[in-house]
Amino acid sequence: MTYQVSKETEKLLEFFNKKAKDKSRPNQLYRGIWDAYQSRVVNIETIKVDCDLYLDLRGFSEDEKISFFQNVSGFGNIKKLSSFPDETFVEAFQILIFDSSDQKIKEISKKLNTLLIKSFRIEGIESIYYLMENTSIADKEEFSQCIYFSELTKEIPQFDLIRASKLLPEKDRKAILNIRKKTGELLNKQLNPDIPTKPENIESINKPIIKLPAPVKTTISPSLPSKNNSTNKADNFLVYDNGLEVPFDYSYELVENDEELLRAIALLENEKILAIDTETTGLDPHTSKVRLIQIASYGHKTIIIDCFKCNPKLIQPLLLNNAIKIFHNAKFDLQFFFSLGLEVNQRLFDTMLGYQLVNAGKIFKASLKDLAKNLLDIDLSKAEQTSDWRKKELSSAQLNYASLDAKILLFLREKIRDSLIKLKLNTTAKIEFDCVLTVAMMEFNGMLLDLGKWDSILEKAKKDKEELDNKLQELLPSEDGTLFRTKLNLNSPKQVLEALNKKGIKCNSTDSKTLKKLLPDYPEIIKPLMEYKQLSKLLSSFGDNLIKKINPLTGRLHGKYTQLGSSAGRFSANNPNLQQIPRGKEVRSCFVASPKYKLVIADYSQIELRIAAELTSDKTMIEAYNNNEDLHRLTASIVLNKPLHEVSKDDRQIAKSANFGLIYGASVNGFRGYAEGNYGISLSEDEANTIMDNFFKSYSGLSQWHKTTKSMFYNGGNINETRTKSGRIRYLKEPSPQQLLNTPVQGLGADIVKLALGKLPSALKGFDAKILATVHDEIVLEAHEDIAEDVSKVLTKTMVEAGEYFLTRVPIEADSNIGNSWADK
Repeated sequence: MTYQVSKETEKLLEFFNKKAKDKSRPNQLYRGIWDAYQSRVVNIETIKVDCDLYLDLRGFSEDEKISFFQNVSGFGNIKKLSSFPDETFVEAFQILIFDSSDQKIKEISKKLNTLLIKSFRIEGIESIYYLMENTSIADKEEFSQCIYFSELTKEIPQFDLIRASKLLPEKDRKAILNIRKKTGELLNKQLNPDIPTKPENIESINKPIIKLPAPVKTTISPSLPSKNNSTNKADNFLVYDNGLEVPFDYSYELVENDEELLRAIALLENEKILAIDTETTGLDPHTSKVRLIQIASYGHKTIIIDCFKCNPKLIQPLLLNNAIKIFHNAKFDLQFFFSLGLEVNQRLFDTMLGYQLVNAGKIFKASLKDLAKNLLDIDLSKAEQTSDWRKKELSSAQLNYASLDAKILLFLREKIRDSLIKLKLNTTAKIEFDCVLTVAMMEFNGMLLDLGKWDSILEKAKKDKEELDNKLQELLPSEDGTLFRTKLNLNSPKQVLEALNKKGIKCNSTDSKTLKKLLPDYPEIIKPLMEYKQLSKLLSSFGDNLIKKINPLTGRLHGKYTQLGSSAGRFSANNPNLQQIPRGKEVRSCFVASPKYKLVIADYSQIELRIAAELTSDKTMIEAYNNNEDLHRLTASIVLNKPLHEVSKDDRQIAKSANFGLIYGASVNGFRGYAEGNYGISLSEDEANTIMDNFFKSYSGLSQWHKTTKSMFYNGGNINETRTKSGRIRYLKEPSPQQLLNTPVQGLGADIVKLALGKLPSALKGFDAKILATVHDEIVLEAHEDIAEDVSKVLTKTMVEAGEYFLTRVPIEADSNIGNSWADK
């Protein structure tokens, strides 16, 4: 397709440049637009306005802006008015829509907003590109920002610049992609603060004095009353089991100017404990705004700060002082603080994480409403949560709701802290609370995706999937047992299961675990089926959906992490789930560093094997690690009865499958499936049995651990919990030997990674580097190319020190790589 700028657009821009030389007044600006339409200079229904014209609105008074908007809204006959406003212009809309008491002005500005925003569609790509090349705007990244700032309101239809750019020739498309990429980097750099942290003693877990408000308004109870159960006698009282009635005062002081805010800060600066919550206009910290910041303490009314009316940066000293800051789901509020340019230290207590730690392995909900009911017997209404937080004057219901959300955190923390101490979860809680700041950073920073590479991979995946589909259609029988039938739906587990059974492959599931076990015996069918399922997952879970998840403002993917995503303490992720991105270099090469930056990637070397060696006191393993031997080569020599110098690369792969597959008590068939599915090694049942026998004879400590654990399970009665070395607890609803074996190892692995993550903000202080992601035992940073080597050393040192905190008999190693993409590992 040949790219050509429309002649109408050329004429229109030329006309504007002549008419709008003096752009000091809004009516003259309006006149230039109006004259263009009235004089029929161009015979088009869509008027495309040069972004440069709008930049002069910065100097207009509010009355002048209103006059301009009123005039432009008179374009009754114009079907579309596409504009490319800058940030100031968008904020002017918001001021008029949400901060004006004049209903007529609201209607006018809303009408204009509709005209400007809803007309911004793909057909405007020609004028966008033309303006990028031909307007007087020198900085094209700034112009691209204008486009993205116009997507800040929810009413805007999605304008996908990447997809639209496919209308252009390849050279022009690349230019658009480069501009977009640079814009994302520029904006992300502006929005991402360098957040300092204060290193803490790992043994301490937030040790302030625990206090409750006493019946007298301005005094504080000197000690915590005994309370095993509490109920809400009335709306404003908590009644403890010793008969003491404590007023639950959620009255507030609304702060609406900087002078009031400074006075409020002075009242709070000596408080030892602060409970903090926010109310925002949306869920995305990059495109939404903070409306309220609520700060509650024991000695004062809750302070509610209206961020639309005063400067929230004034609270910075409170966020960096020595007070404990209580949050519920802290990572959410922290990211909005980052968007305001605020820094937060690690004196944090997260009531959601604390409650999840206390109940790990149980079925429970951990919302603020659930905690209020379960721990305080308070029915916390969340009706105002989805109310309009943009409007000029908030209702008393909204303010009461905001005040209570903050105040209740003080009482929840006391309950949860008591439980953490009682269960000896001090160290684990400290690790989690320190880590939450890093988790907020990872989500806020996001990762860049190379869209050109990603498109190529998707095209290849679709082609490969189709070929596998055709192959499997020939291999698997039809429902009536013949080879001539309607097409088998390979995405239907029921149909695939029936086809496998009719083929003589007996199984009751088609999940990956089952298929791995079947793989050694039926590779000609199971292997292509597994490959098909992997490609289907890549295309359905990621594919084009990954592109849709790119943030329009930052140009990056901002995945979400669940810090306690598994009962063992490991992370889970979603939207997108970066932990499920295939490990192959081809896919990971699409995740790239910004220009002039490098990805610094480090992962622990055999961390679970090292943990198992220490926990089981296996002398052979411990000695091998301390002698810096290659444990996989040693295992190959042992299980294959070969001298070390004769161990081949293929032998080492067999050993890897044994080392990682047998430490958690896999059965013979489970081991065979693991070896085939993960390493492509086909073992007969006899071969697998021989390897297992030799493995456990040589690693006697590991063998004894398995025997003892299984004996406890089968003969020791009801085992309903397990712990890691840090004290992390996991309640077992339906315990199994595998859970008892893997939780102490995998859970401690999670402790080590999280301890390292929690130390990174302070370790990276002063470096032009940021934390992007974590996947299992791997951490990904982005650092300026000039300091990437130094950052790599800091990262590996931090990771090693975290491992050494828990493991004292085996050395810890972290391997790092520096590259342009995630594949350079």
